[in-house]
Amino acid sequence: MKRLTYSSLFGLKKEMNFLGVFILCFASYTINGQELDYSRWDTLLKRHVSTKGVVDYKGFYSDQEELIAFTDYLSEYSSKSNWSETQKKAYLINSYNANTVRLIIANYPVNSIKDIAGGLSSVFKYKFIEFDGEKISLDDIEKNMLLPMGDARVHFAINCASKSCPKLANYAFQPERLDRQLDKVTKEFINSSHVQVVKGKVKLSRIFKWYKSDFEQVSGSVINFINTYLNHTIDVGSKIDYLDYSWELNGTNE
Repeated sequence: MKRLTYSSLFGLKKEMNFLGVFILCFASYTINGQELDYSRWDTLLKRHVSTKGVVDYKGFYSDQEELIAFTDYLSEYSSKSNWSETQKKAYLINSYNANTVRLIIANYPVNSIKDIAGGLSSVFKYKFIEFDGEKISLDDIEKNMLLPMGDARVHFAINCASKSCPKLANYAFQPERLDRQLDKVTKEFINSSHVQVVKGKVKLSRIFKWYKSDFEQVSGSVINFINTYLNHTIDVGSKIDYLDYSWELNGTNE
């Protein structure tokens, strides 16, 4: 287990300002006439993430100053109330994903996110993200900000740096095409090995167990939600079992 300190974060020689890195701004999509720009994050993702979601953390480590520059860029905006829900949702998804990569890189090399900040029971509650003068966690972003918006598709857009997690998309989420992007990642996950049908029995990712109520709220049942995106239809009366969940890093630390 590694101890996290701001002085050792990323191992940079020069002093960096890590406080305020993830101020979750609810500002207008245009700030002083300029649109919020996710292109730096998009470039990093295309450079270091395959189309299958395999993450080159060694590459991210080499480009850590670019990653920091992007998160610092996000931190420049203070909280306001006039952001649309779509703009806020895109911001929070990109923030969650970039911050997760940043956490892995801060502890690089590491075999699993569960080896950081006290283990699986605490790493997602680890408060290292500055938000309006207080520190928040990845769980705060996901469970207190994203999920209350009522869009269960975000489960397939945010990435926990693990093999059984929905893959990290190799592109940034953009407000102007967010709905299409969320449909895309949801359909990709549901039409993958995370949803298996064998002799009338359905084996599902544990995401559908842990967040069952989110899918029921949208579609009435987990199976109904899955059938909305699945290339074939599952009998609504099918017995459901759940697949093992691998917390192994979704990349390589060599």
